[in-house]
Amino acid sequence: FFQGDARRRHVRLVYRRTGAGTDWRRELLWP
Repeated sequence: FFQGDARRRHVRLVYRRTGAGTDWRRELLWP
């Protein structure tokens, strides 16, 4: 993981594959 992830561990950036899996989109997951 990135060092900055420790500071914003409450917010996770998740890259999800859309379409044929070639396109990625970022999503914020809240616990």
